[in-house]
Amino acid sequence: MSEALTLTLYEISSELHDVIAQVIALEGEVTDEQLAVLEKCEKGLAVKTDGYGKFLRIIQTAGMVFDEEAKRLAKKKSSLAALEKRTKEWIFRNMELMGKDKIEGELFSFRIQNNPVSIEVYDAEELPEEYIKMVRTPRANEIKAALKKGIEIPGARFNPPKRHLVGPV
Repeated sequence: MSEALTLTLYEISSELHDVIAQVIALEGEVTDEQLAVLEKCEKGLAVKTDGYGKFLRIIQTAGMVFDEEAKRLAKKKSSLAALEKRTKEWIFRNMELMGKDKIEGELFSFRIQNNPVSIEVYDAEELPEEYIKMVRTPRANEIKAALKKGIEIPGARFNPPKRHLVGPV
């Protein structure tokens, strides 16, 4: 197996960095030895690119399989939750029909209790100010458009762009 095929990505990166430093030191002159290192690194990089691509594709495929399994389990959970709700409603209706607030078995018991008091706001415009919560929400799209036009906005600025890896493609 050739040496290029056994290099790690770190070793390739390190060797490329060293060659670039040497070429800079030689004021742009590239030796035959440096060309050989560049060629070896290029071959090694191609092998590593394919290897990492295959590895990432396997991970992505496994992720899709897990997504499908999660959907299947979520559907099953939803069905069980609906069955639980219907069963509780059935028990509640029957307890009300019997006029019972509590029933007991050897292992379990059920009881009906009142819910806590709740409110209904039927006209928010009539409420006094002390009962209103005002929320300031920045309008991000308008801020971005203004910044793109060169308008300075106190309290807002562009974040420096972040880089990310795309692939395998």
